[in-house]
Amino acid sequence: MNKYQHLDFRSRDRIEALWRAGHIQKEISEILEVHKSTVSRELSKHEQLDGNYRASNAEHKARIKRGNSKYQGMKIERNPNLKKFIIQELMKKRSPDEITGRMKKEKIYQVSMHQKKEEENPEENCQTRDDT
Repeated sequence: MNKYQHLDFRSRDRIEALWRAGHIQKEISEILEVHKSTVSRELSKHEQLDGNYRASNAEHKARIKRGNSKYQGMKIERNPNLKKFIIQELMKKRSPDEITGRMKKEKIYQVSMHQKKEEENPEENCQTRDDT
C-alpha cells in the first residue's frame, strides 16, 4: 500500500462499481491498493440519503471541501498589503494569534470611527436624486 493520497474520480468510480457488485470493503481496498479504512471513510462520508454511494457526488463534495480548505491562504496571497503586514508582524516575533487579534481590534476601531463620522455628518451619506 502506498503513502496516503486523495482518491481521484477513477478510484471513486471503481469503489462505486465494486460496492454495487457486492464486494466488501476489504476486497475493494485490496483491489485499489489503499488502506481498508480509506474505503470505509469514503463510503461513510459520501453515502447518499438512500444509502447508495455515487462516485460523481463524492467527487463533487471532495473538490468543494478541498477548495474551501485553501480559502484562508488564498485570501492572504491575493492581498499584498495584508501579506506584507503579516510578514512584518511575524518578523517582530508575534504569534499568529497576536496578529489576528490585533487585526480584529484595528478593524473594529475602523468600523466604529466610520460610524461616528456618519453620526456627525448624516448628510454625507444621503444620496441626492437628479431630476433631469
